[in-house]
Amino acid sequence: MILVLDDENYLKEIVEKSFPEQEIQQFTDSFTFMNAVKAEHPDLLVMDLRIEWDPTKPRNYYFSNNPALEGIVVLERIRQSNIKIPAVIATRFAVSDVFMRAYALNAFPLEVTEMESAVKNLREKVGHFLEKQSNEKLINTYRKLGVIVADPKSIGILKLAEKLKDTDDVILITGEAGVGKDTLARAIHYSSKRRSEAYLNFVISAYPKNLLFAKLFGTVKKAYTDAGDRMGSFEVVGKGTLVLNEIGDLDPDSQIQLLQVLEERTFSRLGENTKRRFQGRIIALTNVDLVEKVNKHKFRSDLYSRLRKFYIEIPPLRERRGDIKPFVNFFYPMLNFSTAAEQFLVEEFNYPGNVRTLKFILDRIKFLSSDPSSVSLDDVISAILDLRKMNHQQQTVSTKNEVINFLEYLLEHRLTLGDLNEIVWRQGLEKFGPKWTEATWGRLGISKPTFYRKLKQMTRGTLSREDEHTQ
Repeated sequence: MILVLDDENYLKEIVEKSFPEQEIQQFTDSFTFMNAVKAEHPDLLVMDLRIEWDPTKPRNYYFSNNPALEGIVVLERIRQSNIKIPAVIATRFAVSDVFMRAYALNAFPLEVTEMESAVKNLREKVGHFLEKQSNEKLINTYRKLGVIVADPKSIGILKLAEKLKDTDDVILITGEAGVGKDTLARAIHYSSKRRSEAYLNFVISAYPKNLLFAKLFGTVKKAYTDAGDRMGSFEVVGKGTLVLNEIGDLDPDSQIQLLQVLEERTFSRLGENTKRRFQGRIIALTNVDLVEKVNKHKFRSDLYSRLRKFYIEIPPLRERRGDIKPFVNFFYPMLNFSTAAEQFLVEEFNYPGNVRTLKFILDRIKFLSSDPSSVSLDDVISAILDLRKMNHQQQTVSTKNEVINFLEYLLEHRLTLGDLNEIVWRQGLEKFGPKWTEATWGRLGISKPTFYRKLKQMTRGTLSREDEHTQ
């Protein structure tokens, strides 16, 4: 924010042309300007040296005995109040002693002879400082929301997020697993005008395809057996923010409905013909290449085009190493690394799981290191080896979790294991066709005779003897 003291409009016009993205407020008397300086905590003060007194205002609204020096007297009052905000004193006529007083009060003098040169000079004098101030304010705002950054690439992402935070349209956030998409989505919500409304993170991959639509959009009675009137996430979130996590896993039917939400802001529950109004805002997250899914006809091209309207891509941690040290200092201030250990963490390790990997390493060091105040390179390497061991174990656990999800799905839809067997075979035939390769049935642990017998049953004898020999 920039506050301007000027009894005319020429100075405000110069500031607007110099810094079009800044919020600017103008005041025509010293008293009101001074109160705003104390209340608003602006980034920059721009004051005309000469302020003509307005006869309709009380005399104590001005601080000097000479309108031609009002601006410099106001600046003296500001500095006497121990306010160190950067300031500019502008004049149409260069006065060397006034310029010296301005320098002494830690202000930049600006001679205004014509508009274009004044705009250029103002940018040169305070533009870099104003950008630095703006960046620091932005970084501090998002730090309170859990986003810790310092790298120029990340600051650029925050600037984009700040511009988009109050849009009612969808925001698409992409990036590798673990880069911090969820954290940024949450920060956007809690820094926006919707901060007092609900925030709901819906993980699409957590639900089977047949259940997903109902969970997202809700159901009405008789939509299917045992269905009742239930709200989906689009209703539960109200006027808040609905995060569609792993948007690339959305099934075709839900993609159609989501496109309707984005274009018309309406949706229908499963089993109903009427339309309901969506009042919230959507943030979609993905770590997959949606363009590739579109090319393979697994994701609607019109939906992808709609999602790309407001788009934020978070680079992997290895490409924004300037974020690593601030992250460590903020969340793990108790850890003190040796020079070699710090160099390895900040400059050398590639972080295959991005911020999630960094956090795992730091947690292991914090709880297992013999002396957290003196962390060696060996401690760091040991934590990384533990990470690799854990990743191998998680692959096994992930397979078990998928089996559990299958069982829950069967119970919910009253299906037997025999029904599941039938579903698997039919889906397999639909995906691969009747001419499966030897590798396909081999990986399923099925003998060749069993495979062909089942294949004939499923295709109702349509598999010819010639086909059988070519398999």
